[in-house]
Amino acid sequence: MQNTKERPVFFERQDRKELGNHFAKSRQLFGAEIRFDTKGNIFFTTTRDVPVEKLTSYVVKTNLPEQTNIYAPNTRYNLLKEVRVHQITGGNGGVETAIRAMDHILEGERGKESQQAEAVKERAGNLLDIFSINFSELTEGELAREQQETYALLVKVGFNPATVIAREKKKMAGWITKASFGEDGLGRRNKLITAMALTAAHRQAIQRQGTIGTIVSKFAQNREALIFEREFARAILSEVSFRILPEKVPGHTLFKYPDKLPTNVGIVLGIINTLKFQLEQPHVRPYRTIGLSAIEILTEIADLLKQNKRREIVEKGLFANAYKLIANGLNDNRDIYPRKVEKAQPKEHQLPFPVSN
Repeated sequence: MQNTKERPVFFERQDRKELGNHFAKSRQLFGAEIRFDTKGNIFFTTTRDVPVEKLTSYVVKTNLPEQTNIYAPNTRYNLLKEVRVHQITGGNGGVETAIRAMDHILEGERGKESQQAEAVKERAGNLLDIFSINFSELTEGELAREQQETYALLVKVGFNPATVIAREKKKMAGWITKASFGEDGLGRRNKLITAMALTAAHRQAIQRQGTIGTIVSKFAQNREALIFEREFARAILSEVSFRILPEKVPGHTLFKYPDKLPTNVGIVLGIINTLKFQLEQPHVRPYRTIGLSAIEILTEIADLLKQNKRREIVEKGLFANAYKLIANGLNDNRDIYPRKVEKAQPKEHQLPFPVSN
């Protein structure tokens, strides 16, 4: 038996193909959909419906069977979706910005989008109750009032059917507004057609809620991966910064007495190499960038140590430079949600006692 279920076809914009290819080569972060590249840049995707008339700006990503014609009438491949790759660029392009981006998406899906679907579902149920009892007795004025209530509800939840692109939402809006008129396509009052339209609106709203649930799950997983990565990276950098405090590795006799005969050089080089390995572990900005920069300093220290140029290490303050780099990076990015610094009030208002007129 032939499967008549609608099948999606995914596209990407021609002008974003290079970014899409870069995304495909990047690595997933802890199994989530979100990805990162070797420089620590962060990427994620969203999908949206593509109007047929705009397909000339897109290229197909889906592998379709030969001779498939997605433009043919009644084709099964009529769910046209754009996969859009986004790179986190705000702020320093780092993990904190990415977490806030996930929060923004989740708030939108859990808030406005959910409210719209729930509003349509509830309105469809209410109209079914009203029309099933005394549909034939409703006056033109009463029908007009029901229409106005439907439009008012859509406005209240920020749902403008005229500007909707998402296929599910367009169907949902179309059915609920059509049903509110209580008429068929010829303008005649028709209880059966109205009931079918309301049922379709109710069903479409439930489907939309299912889609929202899938979207929420995806971006919640992205957020969890980002949170874990951030904690992991900060822990790594904190550990390394602790190991290069003045009383730790820099306090070894090799650096404390740089003019004496060297001892235990191999052991100290091993420690430095371990620190460099640790600094390679953060995957995303800003901690990836901080780690790589600190590695450059530790590499210089190791090279000078191999040449027994220990005084140069001390005089340049290389360990201190590495410590400052890491410590400042951790401090600058300590907050996922940066606190706004309130401006100081003029001095005349900074009185230790209340002032009355």
